[in-house]
Amino acid sequence: MTIKLGEKMWHKRHSDFECYDKVTFEIVPRYKTSGLSGDEWRQHVEVTFWFKGHAIYNYGARDMQAAAMLFGHHFFESTFPISDKIIKLEEDLCDQPGCTNPPTHRYILKDLFSSRGEKLDKSDGSDRPHYRKFCQKHGTRGDCGLEDSDRNYTKEPI
Repeated sequence: MTIKLGEKMWHKRHSDFECYDKVTFEIVPRYKTSGLSGDEWRQHVEVTFWFKGHAIYNYGARDMQAAAMLFGHHFFESTFPISDKIIKLEEDLCDQPGCTNPPTHRYILKDLFSSRGEKLDKSDGSDRPHYRKFCQKHGTRGDCGLEDSDRNYTKEPI
């Protein structure tokens, strides 16, 4: 595929993209002092959602059970729409889910496929080139998939 100078290209997320690649539940202790009720240790649970090594969203709860019960609500609340932090991080990081490395090459897709494996017709106006970007470690894409495979990419250095 020949890309014309100045031609607009569209970034296409990997089909296995996840808004978060790690979630941590952590007990955070604190010492409470009070002249009225006395001094004591207290704690709460801090839940943090991570994307490629960066904390994106967090919430607190009184204990693990409450944190677990609130998880679904906070997961969906924080992913629709996708956070601007995630969108900004995507620009400078490898498209392999969970990878924190910077990309070394851009991979221009030769053909696009639906999630069910059907080859998409480019005559509908979606003929603008799509690309993904991967680091050195994830540059070999393999031969198993239709869209995400070595044979369906034209590789160029960034």
